Amino acid sequence: MFKIAAVITSLLAASASAFAPSSFNGRASTAIAAEKSQSLPFMNRPPLLDGSMAGDVGFDPLGLSNIDDVGIDLYWLREAEIKHCRLAMLAVVGILQVEIFGPAPGCEMATAKCQMDAFWQIWGAHPQ
Repeated sequence: MFKIAAVITSLLAASASAFAPSSFNGRASTAIAAEKSQSLPFMNRPPLLDGSMAGDVGFDPLGLSNIDDVGIDLYWLREAEIKHCRLAMLAVVGILQVEIFGPAPGCEMATAKCQMDAFWQIWGAHPQ
């Protein structure tokens, strides 16, 4: 029991230290710090991520902000990410609703309480 409490305490202390302010010794030159990303200090800051958008700290490890030749700008990518995040949140609510309360009332084909079993029952009743 003592070992479990010690492990939990050390994990909580480690996660709390992630939010502590970092120490700055003042030795870094501003020219080098301006070229590096704030989120990934070992990578260069992408040219289009200049901090003008909310939450922009230069995190783009896949280089998606540099695909200008496709015709997609950074604002479109931001709106697409927000849309997909909202859809993912609705999907989680739908999965939890079926797991807790069962399938929707009036859905006679799905009688299972499990989300995946109910899905496959409906799939079997209406194959593509």
